[in-house]
Amino acid sequence: AREVADGDCLIVTSDPPLFFLVARFAVRGRAVRFVHWSQDVYPEVAIAHWPALARWLAPLARLRDRALGKIDRVVAISPAMAERFDGHARDVVVIPNWTQVAHAE
Repeated sequence: AREVADGDCLIVTSDPPLFFLVARFAVRGRAVRFVHWSQDVYPEVAIAHWPALARWLAPLARLRDRALGKIDRVVAISPAMAERFDGHARDVVVIPNWTQVAHAE
């Protein structure tokens, strides 16, 4: 947080999960463009693997969704992921994590 200055663009990925919440809090009040580059969707991924934790993890989804409305942009790695953020984030764009490879014949 000490190295972020007004006018910077801070890009925070989703590893560790929900770290963008902490990073956003750390730069609050500064004139910083904030981008969350989401590689996965937490806590939904954790809930899918450990349904017994749903009761404890579901509130994190609401916290995340509120925070998404306060950042400048969300980068999703697929259209399906972008749809998950639709309605919560101000600006969602898709940048795939992989490339299309042309096969020589």
